[in-house]
Amino acid sequence: MYNTFIIYVIRYHKAKRSTNNEFTVVRFLPARLGKLLYYYLTYIRLFAAMLEREISMKPTRVSSSLLFCTFNEPHRPWPSTRLSDVLAKSSTGLFEKPFNIRLYRQLSICVTEKHIKRLAKPFNRYDDQSADADPNVVFAWQSGHRPLQRGLTYGLDGAFPSQMQPALLNIYEWASVEWHQFLGHQSRS
Repeated sequence: MYNTFIIYVIRYHKAKRSTNNEFTVVRFLPARLGKLLYYYLTYIRLFAAMLEREISMKPTRVSSSLLFCTFNEPHRPWPSTRLSDVLAKSSTGLFEKPFNIRLYRQLSICVTEKHIKRLAKPFNRYDDQSADADPNVVFAWQSGHRPLQRGLTYGLDGAFPSQMQPALLNIYEWASVEWHQFLGHQSRS
């Protein structure tokens, strides 16, 4: 949860070989989906675990922070092949060609480039002069720096975007809200 949104975090490992860091991707869910996920995690998942405990009479398995994990290994995420299979099965009948993870990623990039970017105003995290500037730039000014110089001098965003910093979360929130608007979903309830 961040700034009244239900969020989920993905650690993208592909860049780790070249940067020695994982790439953190955060998605902010639209209001209705966030509420649905909240109910699932708060009530349904716990109720299902209680039923499992009562029926099997086995010790309770350890709960997991992962939403998509294997039943026997709750701390191990689904392999990408499983996620791809589920996505393909779910998209069969809706589209001529079933989706897999790679196709989904490519389509979302295409939609972003063609539609979302055109709707969105450019975002500059170092802006401290325009009317749309983030009021938090005052903290950079208080140190006698402009935002970019402060970041470079003190390494404040040296790990950006490999660590969860408020500035990173705010940018991901902005991008998610742009997607919500494009898809016709309400961001907040």
